[in-house]
Order: sequence, then structure tokens, then C-alpha cells
Amino acid sequence: MRTDRRGSVTIEGVMVLPIAVIVIVLGQYLLEASLHRQETAVSARLSTVEAASARSVPTSGCSSDTPDFSGRQTVEQTGEIARCRGDGERGLSRERPVWDALETAADPWDEILRDVRPRGGPSDILGTATADMTFDGPAFLSEEDPASARQRFIWPEKVVWTHADDGFEEGHDDVLWDELCESETWKLFPNVFPNVGPQC
Repeated sequence: MRTDRRGSVTIEGVMVLPIAVIVIVLGQYLLEASLHRQETAVSARLSTVEAASARSVPTSGCSSDTPDFSGRQTVEQTGEIARCRGDGERGLSRERPVWDALETAADPWDEILRDVRPRGGPSDILGTATADMTFDGPAFLSEEDPASARQRFIWPEKVVWTHADDGFEEGHDDVLWDELCESETWKLFPNVFPNVGPQC
């Protein structure tokens, strides 16, 4: 006896459906969590480099920034980035601090650095981004605790010395004239160091 089974669904097909849904939802969760971590890392890098270039971090304490996450359906993201200034030469073991090395190199004429040495050495900006992600749906994901991500990034602070800065306005001219005036050598350089001029 033949049976017409067109349009019917087998028991195997019904059993596969929940497993497929679970795999799809789990895949979506893993994808969103991965994107969340990556966006947090990108925000940390951008904010840290921006602060280092603009010198917008206070000399003591930290500044904070709230990243603007791109909106995605069913996902809510919130975060904050703390940016702090730190000693750029902390932890040196094989290398010497840059200004100490320069002073050693200038030992025969140590006055050459007197007007230009800064009060401190180079600084780094350390950015720490923390962000949370929650799902709007489905229900069993929206009831889960927020997925947290934490990323850190360090970048050297951009420092540019110009002649408008104290100590650089006249450069090394004072020091050079002090040395040249010890003999008649200064007569050979009448217009080479014009910022100060002969003081002999």
C-alpha cells in the first residue's frame, strides 16, 4: 500500500530545527562579543593617540573619554576610557634615560644643556578602555549579565620644542658666547649667533 507523504515533515527535520536555532544564536553572540572587544580596542587606541598628540592629559591625574560606539540592532554598548600620563622611561634596564645620556655625552662642555634641558623626561599616555555590551533580545540573552571588555594601549606623548619655548628662544647662543669670549675667537663669528650678539 502506497502513502502520499508530500508536504509532510519528518521527525528528524523537527529535531534539527532547535539545534540549528541554538547554533545560529550562539554564533551571533560570539560574533557580537568579538566585535565588541575589537571596537573597545580601537577606541582605546584612537583616544590614547589623540590625547598624546594634543597633550590634553593633565600632568597629575587622568582624563576620561566616552567612546561613541556604532549602533547595531539588538546590541547596546557603553564604555569609558581613562587616559593617564606616565613616565616614558620607567622600567629601563639596558638603556639610560635620554637626558642622562646627553649629559654624559656633553661632559666636556656641560653648559651646552643648561638652557634646554626640560624639567622631566619623556612621557607616555596610557589609555584603559572598559566597555559593556548587552543584548536587547532574544529573552534568554537579554537576561544575561553584560559582556565586558577591557583594553589597554600606550603611546608616547608628542613633545615638540620650538624657539617660542623658554630656553629655546635664544637657543645655545648664551653658552656659545660664554665660551667664545674666553679668547679672541668671537671675532671670527660676528653674525653666526645673532640672537644674543657678542658679549665680550
